[in-house]
Amino acid sequence: MKKYQKLTALSIALIFFACEIHAETTTPVFSSLEPSFPESITSCLKGNCATGDWGSFRTKLEDKGIKLGVLSTSEVWTNTTGGLRTGSVYTGIEQLTTLIDFDQLLGWKGGSFYSCWSYLCGNEPSEYLTNNFLVISPIEGFSTLRNTALWFQQEILGDKISLCIGQLVADSEFIISHYGALFANSSFGFPPSIYTSIPNGGPNTPIGAPGARLQVKPIENFSWKAAIFQANVYPQNINNHGFYWNLNPEQGYLYLTEAAYKYNFLLPGQVKTGAWFDSGTFASMSNSNSSSSLWGNYGLYGIIDQMIYRKQNFKKKTSENSKNGTSSSAQLKDPGLGIFGRAAFEPADRNLLSFYCDTGLNYKGLIPTRDKDTFGIALGYGQLSSTLINAQQGSNNYNANGNIAQPIPGTGLGYEMVLETTYVAQITPWLTIQPDLQYIIHPGGAQSLNNALILGIRTTLLF
Repeated sequence: MKKYQKLTALSIALIFFACEIHAETTTPVFSSLEPSFPESITSCLKGNCATGDWGSFRTKLEDKGIKLGVLSTSEVWTNTTGGLRTGSVYTGIEQLTTLIDFDQLLGWKGGSFYSCWSYLCGNEPSEYLTNNFLVISPIEGFSTLRNTALWFQQEILGDKISLCIGQLVADSEFIISHYGALFANSSFGFPPSIYTSIPNGGPNTPIGAPGARLQVKPIENFSWKAAIFQANVYPQNINNHGFYWNLNPEQGYLYLTEAAYKYNFLLPGQVKTGAWFDSGTFASMSNSNSSSSLWGNYGLYGIIDQMIYRKQNFKKKTSENSKNGTSSSAQLKDPGLGIFGRAAFEPADRNLLSFYCDTGLNYKGLIPTRDKDTFGIALGYGQLSSTLINAQQGSNNYNANGNIAQPIPGTGLGYEMVLETTYVAQITPWLTIQPDLQYIIHPGGAQSLNNALILGIRTTLLF
């Protein structure tokens, strides 16, 4: 454990050292070193991938519409206090992706193919360290090689209509906040209001499921999409390679729909609203009859992303681009300060959570000369089902003989919260390093575990 703690501290120190080296500066020391870099190293640092252009082979493939990529994500998480236990774990995922544009390759207008193979390794920090349901990392999972996505898409009338069929993951398109995607905690991506409500988390990275998605974009700023999936993806140790498909109606289907509107009145923003429905059967949260089951499950949600400040120096750059004939409209990804918020509701009688919400802010370009780095702070809150709470309180009020008893100490249920602060340093176009801190309040929604303070470091490397 001490070894991992030293590794975490050393990694965090290296981040800030690397940021200083990468930042633009006019000091004599850096100026004297700059000419000494070999041209091959300079080209590599400025390229989009760590392995370069493969002797122009990569460019030749892309000219034919074939894009290959390998993304490596590694994380070390240390629990310093509270939770199940203190200590450190490593978790990682390697992803091999292939994207084929059939228009470039075959002249097939609007057709494309995508595949993603994932290899997970390491331990699960939430399971091993904290026993919480606002999961520390989205790449927690059973160590194995599996297919995450394998689909064909056809676009019609440009991008106004698109149909995608194959192995899909819902978290790539639904219930996602632009600003929330920065954070390491899984809750700020695909929210716990849905992954705790459907069997085995549903089609959520790293596990995909067979399905289809239709998107319609009648005007530039508005889109509507709907999808259907195999709802039960089965446990990861059973569906260990991603192809445990079962389209039996008794297992249920997952339906999602979402409408999104983008605007740019003074500064850019977007709002989304959607719903999901699972046609399977679900256990009742009331323990008055443990064998009872309920048909169907559903949830509603809303999302907002809003930029509230845009960096002045970036305005000047885009103004210059406008004079040169390029687009100058502001976008959410521009350097500046943005906020987000999400809220979701589910019925309390069949779900672990009846309400979930999160909010936060991002500042891209907080440090001068570091316009591609992003600092963020966010808060997530999950309210446990009132039906479950009442059932638990009822079991505490009566003993096995039916007589009134004292509540069991330390078992009160209520809510779980996570407060996260993070900084993503864009070292090169293909390397990011992300120190992260998470404070988990009421792990598992119970009083039996103390609040946990988690320190982490994430690196992403695109080959």
